[in-house]
Amino acid sequence: MGYVDRNLVPGETLLYRTRHHWLVLVGPVVGGLSLLVPGVALLMEALATRESAGLVVGSATISPKAMAIIGAILVVAAVITFSYGVAKRNATEMAVTDRRVLIKTG
Repeated sequence: MGYVDRNLVPGETLLYRTRHHWLVLVGPVVGGLSLLVPGVALLMEALATRESAGLVVGSATISPKAMAIIGAILVVAAVITFSYGVAKRNATEMAVTDRRVLIKTG
């Protein structure tokens, strides 16, 4: 039983119920992928160079351990970004009754 069902007054008829469109997830998916791809690439590179002294990037040397830590942070950030978008979409209820419009966010 959702917010709308609990807050209908006696005699009120529910005409239409909806939630955010799936397109609101485009931003979190793009943001998540932009973090996930470099994160996975860093993790794979860290595994490939685990036994060497490091990888020269520009003028700095990055150890495999540092690459793995940064890659893991990026992967976790990608999961959090996507999860936030899904949670925000699922936490919103909208409905139209014969007497009023109900919108619940959060």
